Order: sequence, then C-alpha cells, then structure tokens
Amino acid sequence: MSDEIEDRGRENGAAIRNLGSSVSRRTILGGAALAIGGAALAACTSSGSTGGTAQASSGSQSLLQTVQSRGTLNVTTSLLYPPEFYKDKSGNPAGYDIDILNMLAKDLNVKLNILDVPDNAANIANVQSGKADMVSAGLVNTPKRALVLN
Repeated sequence: MSDEIEDRGRENGAAIRNLGSSVSRRTILGGAALAIGGAALAACTSSGSTGGTAQASSGSQSLLQTVQSRGTLNVTTSLLYPPEFYKDKSGNPAGYDIDILNMLAKDLNVKLNILDVPDNAANIANVQSGKADMVSAGLVNTPKRALVLN
C-alpha cells in the first residue's frame, strides 16, 4: 500500500513539474487579476456605493455597464514602479500590470485610458471624484484609507 502511495506521489510530482513548464506564474497571476478586476467592476453600482467607491454616471447602471457604454476603462496609477508600471522609451505606459489592464480592457471590449499620477493619495482622489473607474497600485490598507476604500 505504501509503495502505491509513493508511486502516485511521484506521478503527481512529475505532473506538477510538467505543468510548471507550460504555465508560468505570470499567466496564472494575469488570469487571476483579470477575474478580480472584472468582478470588481461588475460589483460596483451607484445605488449601492458609498463615498469610497467609484460612482456610475447613471443611477441605474453598474460601473461595468457605464464603462462598456462609454467604451473606455479609466485606470489611475503611478508609472514610477518598473517592472509593474513605467513609461517605455516612447513615453507610453508599459509593464506587467499595464499588460493585464490591456487584457482586461480587451475582454470588456473597451479602450484603456491610463491616468498617470504622482502618488496614491491622488489615485484615491481620482476614483472618489469619478475621474477614474479603478486604481491599479500596490495600496496598503491603512486605517485612514480604510475609511474611503473598499
């Protein structure tokens, strides 16, 4: 019986190693980020939102519906943190997170509009004011931010 378990363990380990060679961590994280971003947009509605979430332009439309009807996903970030966010040699937004945001926009069938701001306070203000639909940044949940972010 223990020999059978060891053989299965070796087979499963080989399968996991083979899986790792064809599926990268970036692919898995990218898929997860797309799912989370889409779910976040779908969950945001103006009727159920509080002061800390993006407001939809129409009282009955969800933020997702607003983004799709507008044809643009407005994302605020700071392009100062390579390899996630930076400007390429041409001055265009680039990086791992920008790639994921482009995939999200493509899945939503909208254009991506990146709002480059200098700091996280400005990112939060852009979402609160409605200039941006979402923030893409490494925000730590501080007590002060918890009052305005969900």
